[in-house]
Amino acid sequence: MIRKHPITVSVSTALGVVLFSAVMAAETPANAQSALPPGTTSGISVPTISPGVPPFGDTLLLEFQTAVTATNGSNVISGNVTSAVFRSSSGFLDFAYQFTANPSNNVAIGAISIVTFQNVAGLSIAQTSDDIDGSGLAAVDAGGAIQDHFAAGSPTTSFSSASRPNANGDGINTTLTTGVNANTNAYTILVTTQATSYALLGSISVQGGGISAFTGTGGAVSPVPLGAESAPEPGALPLLVLAGVGPMLYLVRRKRSGAGSIDASNIQSPSGDFAGRT
Repeated sequence: MIRKHPITVSVSTALGVVLFSAVMAAETPANAQSALPPGTTSGISVPTISPGVPPFGDTLLLEFQTAVTATNGSNVISGNVTSAVFRSSSGFLDFAYQFTANPSNNVAIGAISIVTFQNVAGLSIAQTSDDIDGSGLAAVDAGGAIQDHFAAGSPTTSFSSASRPNANGDGINTTLTTGVNANTNAYTILVTTQATSYALLGSISVQGGGISAFTGTGGAVSPVPLGAESAPEPGALPLLVLAGVGPMLYLVRRKRSGAGSIDASNIQSPSGDFAGRT
């Protein structure tokens, strides 16, 4: 039997790996999106992609539209901002944003800023001229209602660059190549994330002609900031305090009346006669 030298085997294996990798690279398209880490102050390119079918994400969870307007003398910003969230097959959330200018809009929209992506990991950005909800998609968290607010991007309304300047990545700033004018639709901004929760916590500003129009907080769907899932609502704090103080006062009163400790055997679970009551 002729035994191969170990070095020969290693070289052959390495050549095989190189050839296999080359074939896979030729068959697998590169990721067309640009990473957008926090603290990115220089312009990041915003590749144009086609989200395909299903549009951009596997399941539409929520689609939301907000009117924006601002005036400064004769300059007028007027239009609608549409935002949406999709859940991908990986379980993470993808977000989409588009501005549509009304006939009364008379300035070229040069920039759009989106808040908040605070402490959200794994952000990548791209854009598409496609109508991502087509003839309408049923949003799961909207009770299956058909959503159809997005539209195909008008020519010359693409984005040239994006940035995420804050250290915690709070906002995403995008710059349009030539601007959005009356009766036109900007390309749709696509943001992939590693977020798993979302809410109507975001806000969007549309800028042009020396003025800005804001949706206000809650005017757009966005990821839930890190740690916010476990934070109680401000209005719930008094209830939490009362919930803790009540049992303490009860025990003190029983102790002063000589009732002694509570007999756990006499405590009934909320079943039996109480079950099913409203």
